[in-house]
Amino acid sequence: RDVAVTGVQTCALPISPARTVTEDDVLACVGDTAAFDLDGLIYAMADGDQAAMQRTFARLTAEGTSPIGILTAAARHLVRLHEIRGKVADGRSVDAAMMSLRPPVFFKFKGRFQAQANRWNETLLARGLNVLTEAELQAKSTDMPAEAITERALIQIAQAARGAGRR
Repeated sequence: RDVAVTGVQTCALPISPARTVTEDDVLACVGDTAAFDLDGLIYAMADGDQAAMQRTFARLTAEGTSPIGILTAAARHLVRLHEIRGKVADGRSVDAAMMSLRPPVFFKFKGRFQAQANRWNETLLARGLNVLTEAELQAKSTDMPAEAITERALIQIAQAARGAGRR
């Protein structure tokens, strides 16, 4: 008999009275959702959704995600937005610029990424990257908790994004 496990994904496990469902079976169905949570965190930050960003940040750090890894992912996202802004400045449309990104933007986030590319300008992106660089330096070289440093940097960037959306 098949049992469906629901959640982020649906998975059917072939089981019988003689077979016990193992942790490996469950993990094969559920998979690693941390990458999706990290994407959600980064997109919430760049959207200016501070509340969603903070909720996801708390969940990720509680699960053991590295604050430095979060800073790196946030910087990578801003660099990709900066790349798009550069291509738009050279005369490409946002759509054409997005299609040239490697790896491509995950289909689930294309609309949000495009909106962010239109909202963020080069000055804000440079400022955001500077905030992330300073946070990483502090997290690696001071006795301050890396989680607090990282969260503060993400809040600053989310506030800048929210401000950019009002213009």
